[in-house]
Amino acid sequence: MRRIFRYFGIAAALALALVMIAAAPVMTPGPSAYRAYAEGGGELDAGMDPELISRFGNIRLIRDGRHVTQDDFEDAGIEYGDIVTVSFLDQQMDLPVVKSYSEVGIGDRLLRVDGEETELAVNMGDFASEYVADKSTFEDQSFIWTYKKGISDVTFRFVLKTKGGLYAEYGHESLTYPDERSAFPDLSDEQFANFRVIATTGMGKDILYRTATPIDPSRNRSTYADEACKKHGIATIMNLSDSEETAKSYPGYGKTYYSTTDYIPLCMGVDFDSDDFRGKLAEGLRYFAEHKGPYAVHCTEGKDRAGLVAALLECLMGAEYDEVVSDYMVSYYNYYGITPDDERYDEIVSDNIEKTLKTMFRTDDLKNADLAAEAEEYCREIGLTDGEIEALKAGLGGKKTDPAGPAVSADAPAAVLIAALAAALTAAAVYAIYRRKKSGSRQ
Repeated sequence: MRRIFRYFGIAAALALALVMIAAAPVMTPGPSAYRAYAEGGGELDAGMDPELISRFGNIRLIRDGRHVTQDDFEDAGIEYGDIVTVSFLDQQMDLPVVKSYSEVGIGDRLLRVDGEETELAVNMGDFASEYVADKSTFEDQSFIWTYKKGISDVTFRFVLKTKGGLYAEYGHESLTYPDERSAFPDLSDEQFANFRVIATTGMGKDILYRTATPIDPSRNRSTYADEACKKHGIATIMNLSDSEETAKSYPGYGKTYYSTTDYIPLCMGVDFDSDDFRGKLAEGLRYFAEHKGPYAVHCTEGKDRAGLVAALLECLMGAEYDEVVSDYMVSYYNYYGITPDDERYDEIVSDNIEKTLKTMFRTDDLKNADLAAEAEEYCREIGLTDGEIEALKAGLGGKKTDPAGPAVSADAPAAVLIAALAAALTAAAVYAIYRRKKSGSRQ
């Protein structure tokens, strides 16, 4: 039984229907059908306004006093799935044209075109700070962007480089998902909300959960996530995505279970290596150390920022590399139907959680590293004291010393324990597939 609880995953598999539609024989096959254009030479110029830069550093493109749209790019002969060369200031780089940040690896630059929104961005990074603007953040979490010294105006020139090159260069098809509950008939409500208990080695029973946002209704998962938090008796929540003001502005906030919990709104960016991210992560970890579980951590999707924080805590408590990967990739099953035997699985691991942990822990060999020691050292680097780390570990281990009395056990009600057991039982099947795949690749 103990070995079963060491691995968490989802045994069910969604059938992946990969349909390649060629719109014209001269075009390179890619993740979607392409239109042929009678006009448009594959070039487009666009500008920017510092006031339109997102809090994550994504540059929203403008032209002739309005936002540049997906139609503008398509009229110029540039569309989703292409590779473009963008030139600005003294920079020139090749970028994939995507609809979702997750279509490229962490740290990769991209041009996102999706309806009325087009922007230059870095997946889990900050394009604006790197090249054109500086951000000032105030105590209330409001912010302003201003051009870097010596820059007063920026023009971006986009030139088509490779038609349909996204698939050929990045080796996988589109990673996008619908937001309708009916589109996921094989998932439970908790899976649809990307909600689950973390049951890796060293973690207390039913003590740490991860989830999509329980309050932001934009992805249609918040109601399910909030209900799951209530069902599992979540007491303390680390909200990575919202400020206090934003959290309370969501429709129906006052009626949510979330609003009754102890929670800390961190309004974190997506650049994992920035001082802002590290500082706010330290705040969140201290908050966990000072409060009792069960705990939950969430961002918007519960996939990237929450995935990294969950991985860090798993490592801190003694999880093995394969356990961390297995839990991280459950999100890719819940959103995209990707299982361990999918050809994209290893690439996603390498481009995302593995790449980030290697940077955080300053090691090239996660499989042979002492992950618990690396995680503990990282916590010290971002400002936690040894006492705070020990308090955090005590809480995650299922017992926290109460200053007003003896140690309090975090044993869950029988119904919750049964639910966690059912989830953990599926882990063996998914992990077995993963191990067989790894074993086969070494033969």
